[in-house]
Amino acid sequence: MIYDNEEIVMKANEHTKNIIKKELAIGGFKKFDYPFLNTREYERLLIDMTKSKKTRCRNARLNSETMSEINKKGKLFISTVTEDINTKIPYLNTKDDSLEIHFLEKNEENTINDNNYIDFMNFVLKKSKKTDIIKIPIEYFGKKGKNGWSVTYLPYRESIDLNILGEAPYISMGIGMENQGDELSFSVLVHEYTHTLINRHKGIVENYANDELLSIFMELLSAHEQDQDGRLLNAALISRLEAIRKNIIKLNLEKQDGYLPDIKAVYINSTIYAIDLLDMYIRTSIKGKKAILNEIKKTLVGERTLEETLIKLDASEERGSQIIRTKVKTLLN
Repeated sequence: MIYDNEEIVMKANEHTKNIIKKELAIGGFKKFDYPFLNTREYERLLIDMTKSKKTRCRNARLNSETMSEINKKGKLFISTVTEDINTKIPYLNTKDDSLEIHFLEKNEENTINDNNYIDFMNFVLKKSKKTDIIKIPIEYFGKKGKNGWSVTYLPYRESIDLNILGEAPYISMGIGMENQGDELSFSVLVHEYTHTLINRHKGIVENYANDELLSIFMELLSAHEQDQDGRLLNAALISRLEAIRKNIIKLNLEKQDGYLPDIKAVYINSTIYAIDLLDMYIRTSIKGKKAILNEIKKTLVGERTLEETLIKLDASEERGSQIIRTKVKTLLN
């Protein structure tokens, strides 16, 4: 075992369980299932990923870009793809506790608790403004990297019942990005825009294991659509393949030592599905591409769950895994 002390493993697993319970409640997920991670095909993927090493061309010779250029390209792509659907979300332009103070003063309460939490969140929702996602402020940080995050207003209290947290409305507070500054960075912005669209419909993604699926698909799709010579898509795929390789290897080691799957399983499951959808999109006709996007938009607007859309599109984790194993041989060595 990584740790000889079994008590450490037990405590770690209890911590993981609590985190998953919180994520399920807050996100409106019904379950956290990952049956594909117990199949023969996944074992083959594990073997291939274990054999693979680092990429031949880590940065794929990406050119630098200003934050203004990145912002413009990200907004243009998401606007083009979603031009025929509603992309407004509740947005709150504040980062302080003034709303909580105002609520408590108005209701003569001393603290936010189970009895008034939903009233408080609805109070905040009324203070928010329906805003198009491309008008949501983006905050760039000096750290070099390609991580991004969508910020949600949801004051968390250990004392608040998780079921009550799950009933709270979604309110965005903006998007954050690390300051990488290359020509692929806009795809990170697209990834976060997609999260904001999905998050406004709690429960539209039923399985927590699929939480990153559409965001990763849209991220890769934006690289593909912006591509002129294959560099951008290869760079995006390399980034995702390296990430999934690390997650697969680490998850396998942790599984052997008795640890429960955590967020790593979400990224593995979501990436496998996303790459299958991308391959499906690339290979089909113009009419077929439009049809795929139309099906996905039904989830983005809250008409149909992501899982129903995956069935409608005949998406396959096994096929996605096979595509990844082929890509590994050409992009990772």
